[in-house]
Amino acid sequence: MTPGEIGCFLSHQACWQRIVDGDEQFGAVFEDDVIFSEHLATFLNDANWVPADADLVKLETVKAAVWLGASKALSDGYEITRMHSLHCGSGAYIISQSAARQFLVATRRFVDGVDHALFNPACGACVGVRTYQVFPALCIQAQVLYRNAHALRGDLALTAHSEPRYRDSLAHLPWLKRKARSAARRIAHIARGHRRIVVPFVK
Repeated sequence: MTPGEIGCFLSHQACWQRIVDGDEQFGAVFEDDVIFSEHLATFLNDANWVPADADLVKLETVKAAVWLGASKALSDGYEITRMHSLHCGSGAYIISQSAARQFLVATRRFVDGVDHALFNPACGACVGVRTYQVFPALCIQAQVLYRNAHALRGDLALTAHSEPRYRDSLAHLPWLKRKARSAARRIAHIARGHRRIVVPFVK
C-alpha cells in the first residue's frame, strides 16, 4: 500500500475507535476533501431515518454505476436503498457502533484501501455487513466533482493507489472466467430486482 493509503486507513480506524468508545448508536465519518449538499444538515440532526438493521450508510457518490435494491422515501426528495455491489470511496458515511467494532477487529491487518474494506464484498472485511446508499448522494469528494481542478491531484504521493489484492477480485481470473462470472452476477442482480444506476450528487 502507498503511504497515503495507510495514513487514510489509520485515520478511519481512529474514527471507528471513537465511535466504539462513545455513547451513540451511530457515528458519521467525513474525509477532509468532501463537498456537502445543503441538505446534509437535515440528515445529521438525528438518526431516526437510518434503517434499524443498517451497519453502514454511504452518503457520497463517486459517479460509478452500482447495484441498488428497493428504496424508501426520505425527506426533501431523497431515498435510502440497500446497496448490493462495490461503490468505491470512503469520503462520507454513517457507521453503527457495532459495525465500527467489527471493522476494528477485521482490519487489525489490512492490505487494501479503506473504501474496499468498507464497501467491497470481495475484500472480505465487510462480509455480512448491511449497507445502504442515500440517493441522491449528500456528499462528493472534490476530486470526483472537479476532475482536473482538485488541489491535491498534482501530488502523486497523495493520489497514487496500490493495485487491489483482495482474493475474490474478478481481475485475478482468466478473461473467459472473468466475463462468465461477471455475467452470472449481473443475471443474479436482475433476478432479485436490483437496479444498476449511477448515484447522482445534488448540491
